[in-house]
Amino acid sequence: MKYEIDFDDCYAKRQEAEKPDRHCWIEAMCPGWGCRYLRTMGTHEICFVNDYWYTHGKFNRLRTIFYIDKKEITYLLLKEVENKGIDKCPAFSTQHLLDLIEQLPDKVYVDGKKWTYYDYYDIKLINGKPKKVKMTAVAPLFDDLYNFTDIDNKTMIKNPKK
Repeated sequence: MKYEIDFDDCYAKRQEAEKPDRHCWIEAMCPGWGCRYLRTMGTHEICFVNDYWYTHGKFNRLRTIFYIDKKEITYLLLKEVENKGIDKCPAFSTQHLLDLIEQLPDKVYVDGKKWTYYDYYDIKLINGKPKKVKMTAVAPLFDDLYNFTDIDNKTMIKNPKK
């Protein structure tokens, strides 16, 4: 599905903004992935979106380590970039998006101190019929993943790869 976004108007408003980079944020405190229209998933919990990067991956057998699926995250975000034509905006950088994804940790330790897991139910198509399926995901117990003091310099993750 293609979207019609007036990137000329959006870019003009960005150029007039006091802090132009922040014009591209999803919300006032949510830097997102480099474009306010790139909303497939949030960068952290205060982003008002339906999905977050840390829900994409898989657990080890004991549910103590969650391996982040950066390929899936990249695929979903680039698909949205293409569908919405976000790459037409002169302020958007696909390389910046890829750099942000690369800064995500490869895995998180589900220790109950910084990360936890939770179960939820989702509707999946199984043999062509909708079925309620139990899913498991991780969530941070803190919101210190982001270094807002350096956000204007496009640094999103404070402690990558930990």
